[in-house]
Amino acid sequence: MTGVRPLSHSSMSMYAECPQKYKLKYVDGHREKPKYFFSFGNSLHKSLEYFYGAQMLVPPGLEDVLKYYQDHWLGAGYKDARQETEYFAEGRKILTGFYHKHIGEFKRPFYVEYNFDLKIEGVAVTGKVDRIDQLDDGSLAVIDYKTGKPIPQERVQVDPQLTLYQLACEETLGKPVKSLTFYNLQNLTPLTVEPRSGAQVAELKERVVVDPQLTLYQLACEETLGKPVKSLTFYNLQNLTPLTVEPRSGAQVAELKERVVAVAGFIAGGRFEPIAGKQERPGWEKICRWCDFKSFCPAYTHLFPEGSADAAPGPRPRAGGTGRMEPQGGVSSETGPAASAQKLSALADRYGQLKDELLQMEKEAESLGGEIAALMSELGLERALGQDYEVSRESQTLWNFKDRERVREILKSAWLYDKVLVESRAALAKLLGGHGIPPNVRERLQALGEKVEQIKLSHRRIQPEASAAQDSPEPGGT
Repeated sequence: MTGVRPLSHSSMSMYAECPQKYKLKYVDGHREKPKYFFSFGNSLHKSLEYFYGAQMLVPPGLEDVLKYYQDHWLGAGYKDARQETEYFAEGRKILTGFYHKHIGEFKRPFYVEYNFDLKIEGVAVTGKVDRIDQLDDGSLAVIDYKTGKPIPQERVQVDPQLTLYQLACEETLGKPVKSLTFYNLQNLTPLTVEPRSGAQVAELKERVVVDPQLTLYQLACEETLGKPVKSLTFYNLQNLTPLTVEPRSGAQVAELKERVVAVAGFIAGGRFEPIAGKQERPGWEKICRWCDFKSFCPAYTHLFPEGSADAAPGPRPRAGGTGRMEPQGGVSSETGPAASAQKLSALADRYGQLKDELLQMEKEAESLGGEIAALMSELGLERALGQDYEVSRESQTLWNFKDRERVREILKSAWLYDKVLVESRAALAKLLGGHGIPPNVRERLQALGEKVEQIKLSHRRIQPEASAAQDSPEPGGT
């Protein structure tokens, strides 16, 4: 498909997250801010690439691996030197554990950091597989390292990222994929599943990709290497845990292909609508909050007035649906949608501020109420008088019941359920304290519950009395 840059797992994932974010990065060329977790993951990936890919007669020793790690450490994105030092030490710990776990069974992989390029229904797709092992029967095992949170086995079973890797391996290497593995480096645990089925691949092609990495890797390996993929693995580096599954089915690979074509079609058609404010996209607030491209986004131009320190340079984006750019000076920001959006932003901030203040005042009133109730109990008072307000104290007897179902059964059997209406503590306490309940029923209910005393405070403003002094002249007057 012409006019669309080659797609990858990460670019398709970004388009699925927010089409406008994809445009700002891959079409307009804006750069994201450095992230420490990317630097950390890349540092570990490079070190494992050295461990498995170094051209030596014997594998490198642990000290060699740690030296390579230190020399190729990426320090961008960390908030301070302390955080960077902590992560550097964590990486040494992970690599040491990984080395000791796998050096005894060391075998040169079929490929390390395998770069693939293939066509899916005319759409160019590119990517990189962390590691491909060739098994004794000639089939392939795909391994992807992970340094984030542990991944559940259920995700590995369907994750389209592994499907992509399987497809790539089988089509480019010409060998079947026998297993797919996510390897979690934190706990040194691989999760492995079987290859994707044909139905899974077909399903992947139908929808815009969400996380197609293993599926894409399988597709890439199979189509570019001409070998079947036997397994797919995500390997989490922080807990040293590989998650391996069987190869994706034909359905999964077909699904991946349809997703790739769909995303490419949307991009070629200029569909880059921001997700900001879309109720059908739960979680958009969090995505937008941490987006590096907010000052360029048409949904947020009202927050970055032209000439401000945070405003994006160059053409201003329109607040419309496609996210195409409009020259500066084309629309006045004082009237129309831009002014309404700016007013809405200010109102949202004021509303949130008032709600926060209200919550704080409610907490303060609750604390003061407890202190007032304690002092009134100490002094034996039922009322407290201030200059402008009177606070009254009332003791309530309530009952707590853990087995609500049993309480309901007793009330219904005694034909008393309709008198309670709702099984609130106050309603049950009123029933138990009244005279319209048989003694045996009262005893059965009381045996199920716990009696508690609760203090309730109420307040009223003291009305000023009409004073003759209000109508009389001031001293010295006439």
